Amino acid sequence: MKKCFVLVYIVISSFYLQAQNKSVNNEALNYNNYQISNGKTSLVTGAYLNSDELKRNENYLFDKWENNATIVFKNEEVLIKNINFDALRGKFVSQISTDSVFVFYNLDKVFILGKTFININNKYYQSLDSSNPENGFLKEYYIKEIKPEVHVISNKVLKPGEKKLMHKYYMYLNNTLTEINLKKKDILNVFNLKKEEIINFVKKNKLSYHNEEDVLKIYTFYNSLLIN
Repeated sequence: MKKCFVLVYIVISSFYLQAQNKSVNNEALNYNNYQISNGKTSLVTGAYLNSDELKRNENYLFDKWENNATIVFKNEEVLIKNINFDALRGKFVSQISTDSVFVFYNLDKVFILGKTFININNKYYQSLDSSNPENGFLKEYYIKEIKPEVHVISNKVLKPGEKKLMHKYYMYLNNTLTEINLKKKDILNVFNLKKEEIINFVKKNKLSYHNEEDVLKIYTFYNSLLIN
């Protein structure tokens, strides 16, 4: 796998003239679609946007933009130093000026701050075992929008609306993505083939079905049973 050591602003400025433009409309935002190349192969694809809506802090997974990351696209690796995850739209973005962001899409993997994200059906999920990016215990981040609370008579806003960063858990087994809650019933349903072994393993090791790290241990144990 080749590594391309470039910053995102270098990517934009160096390869801008090589971009293939075509009009794209996404959620009422018009922008140009870019195929960015190093002259031999396409490195990344994305959209260059000017939008205050895309830069609201509550939409992002990480508090700061200065995040070292490696993005993987068509077996090419690109190092980025100013990338974040827009949980509202489920896209990785890079702030390239005070009022502009570059939105990446069709990335295969993203390694950022010890977290590994993989692309499944054009959605990004955190792979919860950083030592094995292909593991099937996944986490999806999203934004939940809560509407303002309004008085039914006076129409006065009693409580302003807000956005909350939320997450869901999934198991990805046999190319099937299954949403789960971290509770005994859901987890045993997913691992039904080895249900009794899982129950004994949890009891022996004093694990919790409600704990993310413990469920990862359960998943790893389940995989070991399938191999053996």
